[in-house]
Amino acid sequence: MPSAASRLSISYEAPAASAVAAAHDPWNAWVFTIGGNAFLQGQHSTNSASISARLGADRTTAQWKHSYSIYEDYNQDVFKDLPQFDSLGNQIGTTTIKSISRAFGGRLLVVRSLGPHWSAGVQGSVNHATFSNVELGLSVGPALEYDIFPYSQSTRRQLTLLYSISSQYSRYIDTTIFGKTRETLGSQSLTAGLAVTQPWGSANVSVSASHYLQDFHQNHLVLFGGLNLRLFKGLSLNMGGNVARVHDQRALSQAGATPDEILLRRRELATSYTLLHFHRAPVPLRIHTQQHGESAVPVQRGRRRFLHLVLIETTSPAKSG
Repeated sequence: MPSAASRLSISYEAPAASAVAAAHDPWNAWVFTIGGNAFLQGQHSTNSASISARLGADRTTAQWKHSYSIYEDYNQDVFKDLPQFDSLGNQIGTTTIKSISRAFGGRLLVVRSLGPHWSAGVQGSVNHATFSNVELGLSVGPALEYDIFPYSQSTRRQLTLLYSISSQYSRYIDTTIFGKTRETLGSQSLTAGLAVTQPWGSANVSVSASHYLQDFHQNHLVLFGGLNLRLFKGLSLNMGGNVARVHDQRALSQAGATPDEILLRRRELATSYTLLHFHRAPVPLRIHTQQHGESAVPVQRGRRRFLHLVLIETTSPAKSG
């Protein structure tokens, strides 16, 4: 007589693929960010305010990346009852100085993955910046990037070459040192970047060279390095800096800067180089990841260039031409 076990059978019929409900994303992979900060300080004779706001929308899939953002920065300083003197040094009264700088604009970035190593995209920006003497700046152009390592490894390592070319229109607040009130120029740049992420933290270095197509001698060279050390779980130490050779300041005002604007840093001044170093105390560690097809191209905001291909946002005084 057969045993009960021999008469027992278990069968399973998998449902059709169409019957499996896909995970529902009401935002369709879009991520929206809102940010801002404010610093207010005052007393009887002085007061200052610094306010900024950001709004962004991003969508990343295996093949495409879309990124759109707008921003505004406002800075104001007021000094009251400052003494005034005549040519003999005698006080003849008091005055009030009010200094304001403002910048606002937007940027867009669309990137298409072309395989495990290549990606191509287009970027555009619009900006206004009193510091840079730019009433209206417009920039648009394509870019092409190659990563020696597959993009699937981009969360651990990247070694990229990025080429971009753009058309830039600028309308200036004051006549520039070149006698221009507005102009349209072409620009191209080449950037090499290396970024690695290990259990001890992360490090990156990049070098970027750019110039105006109309004049190779009007160029800009930036070397950047950054290091993030994981001290222990939850804390890291972040340090870095950049050095730049500057030969492309086309937006400088012909009239120059007033003593007030120089002391309060309200106007860009002529220079042949810039240096920036930062060293931050231990802060909560943030881990950034990057998906396949998430390669990026450089975009401009005011006179600052933001380079995203090395997993860290770097800042350098870029051209506004």
